[in-house]
Amino acid sequence: MYIKNTNIHEVYFKNKVLPVNLSNGQWVRTSRKYFEVLNKLVESNQIDDFVKYKYVSNVIDNLKRLFNELLEIRYYVDEEKTHQENNLSVTFTLTNKCNLSCSHCALSASPLS
Repeated sequence: MYIKNTNIHEVYFKNKVLPVNLSNGQWVRTSRKYFEVLNKLVESNQIDDFVKYKYVSNVIDNLKRLFNELLEIRYYVDEEKTHQENNLSVTFTLTNKCNLSCSHCALSASPLS
């Protein structure tokens, strides 16, 4: 089952929509109608049946392509995988020693060369 990523945003303009993943900066531009139909399929848990559907049509092909693009930018995520990914953490250790050589730094804290 697929769900929307929690870190996403949609930008609407006229008949277009721009789904944006805020955590990785990736986005897709698409038609508002295609986007709304795809959202209804995902919300009703019918997307798996739809992807397996073999009938050839431009509309169906476009919806499948849009769904795959939204999976690529992680707009939709597999519900089972979301719990595993939320266990990441980052630790910063601050010290009084700098090993950078930034041209804007007035401290001249970089190591001797």
